[in-house]
Amino acid sequence: MTGHAEQLIALLPSWPWMLAGVLVWLLVSSMLSLMSGWSRLAKAFPAPSDVEGERFSLAFLAVGGEQMSVSHRARVTVGGAGIRLSVYLPSRLSNPPLFIPWREVADVEETPGLLRTTATIRLRGWPEIIRLRGALAHCALETWARVRHAAN
Repeated sequence: MTGHAEQLIALLPSWPWMLAGVLVWLLVSSMLSLMSGWSRLAKAFPAPSDVEGERFSLAFLAVGGEQMSVSHRARVTVGGAGIRLSVYLPSRLSNPPLFIPWREVADVEETPGLLRTTATIRLRGWPEIIRLRGALAHCALETWARVRHAAN
């Protein structure tokens, strides 16, 4: 760069660019929440502040449809009443915590993988699906089997 161009760049304040970056991030995050269905699920299944059950931190989950889903790292609690999903800040601004009661679950399918198992949760009357991986997937599958057996 020439000395003249560097002087012009130095004159530009940086705060408008940082503000623009934050606004773009919020817009994209909100759009992904809408496209994945998380925002619809959050309205239908608001989460209580605490749920009894086995807790997982930094768990991998994906929410969306068959064609498009959004992946998150989240805190997840799997209990006898249902499953609570809460992504970390700043993503939580557009993805509020969810609580899916087991009575709203149509099925939980296991998909073995090379490195880890995936559990796919299908909800009654909803096109959105929730995918969980690893130890969290095993816990969800075991809890679903117990809840389903107790209901029969």
